[in-house]
Amino acid sequence: MPNNSTSTITTTIKVDPAIWNFFGPVPSADKFWKGRDAFEKALTKTMAAKDDAQFEELWKTFSGIATKNGANDQTLKEINDYFLKSNEGMLP
Repeated sequence: MPNNSTSTITTTIKVDPAIWNFFGPVPSADKFWKGRDAFEKALTKTMAAKDDAQFEELWKTFSGIATKNGANDQTLKEINDYFLKSNEGMLP
């Protein structure tokens, strides 16, 4: 915008929404991150499935691993709650 600098039109928040900002403070996100090796290996196999039937089978395994490791509605709620609390008063 003409005659405006970034510093006059932006708001700095304390915790940005990047997933790695939640690994320490949100235990369920930290658990998910620590289990990423199994998660990533299962995802790689799923994406390389030879056909739809194998994809569906591998997807179930991948989804189970992800959920068990913390990729679930409760973890998302905890991440969102932490984000909102950390940035209280800075977001509309």
